[in-house]
Amino acid sequence: YEIAGGSHADGEGLARTGEVISRDFGVPPLPECSGPLSPLDAGPVHRSSLTNLLRWIDHGIAPPPSRLIDLDEALEVVRDGFGNALGGIRLPPIAVPLGSFAPGNAGPLPCPLAGTFTAFDGPTLEELYPSHGPYLSAVARSANDNARQGYILRSDAVRYVVDAAKSGIGR
Repeated sequence: YEIAGGSHADGEGLARTGEVISRDFGVPPLPECSGPLSPLDAGPVHRSSLTNLLRWIDHGIAPPPSRLIDLDEALEVVRDGFGNALGGIRLPPIAVPLGSFAPGNAGPLPCPLAGTFTAFDGPTLEELYPSHGPYLSAVARSANDNARQGYILRSDAVRYVVDAAKSGIGR
């Protein structure tokens, strides 16, 4: 599967990996990347993929079809008005964006493997989400659609909705 806005490593995963490598192998901590690290977590898709694989092996139920990132004729990623990739699996942070996600980051390795995130400014967020209800509804719709189609587990859909409910977006 291709995850819109995804990269080889999200910020949290990169930080955890750096801590483990430093602890277990005595190497220096990973270098700082130039841009803010992406908060987009591919874990929900990974968990669902493993569940779907086991269901396929054990019960012959095929996983959901692949979704690819949209490319133009020059094989460049097609982006929406916010700069986020179109196509692919569109998790709630992409379907109901709070900023722009890019797949790479500047700096020494492993930075190019990590995504970057540019948050929208206050006026943009206020324009997109003038109140909390529509924001929460949009996140719930995206999370539930992804779970119903088999791209994320129901428990991850619930987590997206709970996190959105606790957020200050539109308040």
